[in-house]
Amino acid sequence: MKLTILGCSGAYPGPLGPCSSYLVTTERTRVLVDCGAGSLANLHPILGSTYDLLDGVVLSHLHGDHISDFLVLRHAVAAAREVGSREEPLVAYAPPEPEEVFRVLPHHDHVLVRRIPEEGLVIGDLKLSFARAAHGPLTYAMRIAQEAGPALAYTADTGPCDEVAALVEGADLLLAEATWTDDRAGEGHLSGREAGRLARDARVGGLVVTHTGPLFDPEEILREAREEFPAAVLARPGGEYIVGREA
Repeated sequence: MKLTILGCSGAYPGPLGPCSSYLVTTERTRVLVDCGAGSLANLHPILGSTYDLLDGVVLSHLHGDHISDFLVLRHAVAAAREVGSREEPLVAYAPPEPEEVFRVLPHHDHVLVRRIPEEGLVIGDLKLSFARAAHGPLTYAMRIAQEAGPALAYTADTGPCDEVAALVEGADLLLAEATWTDDRAGEGHLSGREAGRLARDARVGGLVVTHTGPLFDPEEILREAREEFPAAVLARPGGEYIVGREA
């Protein structure tokens, strides 16, 4: 399983480029996790203009910095189907709240949007498990694993949370948000130190720090994370990680 960083900035595009978006791939399956502002441009070189290789989308929550380019992706998929380069509709999974945002996500019969089932789901050869995160709107952290294979955990946006800590326990690779430095830590997000502490306590194999806020120095956030989990690395667009190996 491979994780590719398409975007990793929190709130709005910043020094590290586009907002949160991640591509998880195996030999059989390609799943897009979140689709934040500016990230679609980094997906295009991987999938091209046909999008026939994209098997599904999972949106952790419906804040704009995680879904704004999904609204553009809908039109790309529609165009691909209209010229015959993609046959099947694209199926996306998202929290149903806020309802007024959830309602605008589908696009004719080209893009179908379903509620994230809390009992989990399977896309291709990937099994996804979910836990509610400690964030403002309904938000799902997720664990993505191959059968009898490695596991990737993604905190989504969250503050410290027992449910998320249990979900990420023992993952081979943890993709954890760290929006700010510890002196500004507050509800709804993790600091670099809190992300590192989560990785340490959950005994994960590796830590990639993401969703660093544009108003904070990402290198300072990384330094804090490394004080708790020395092997932490900073997400950057284009970064690739083989899950099951050290980040």
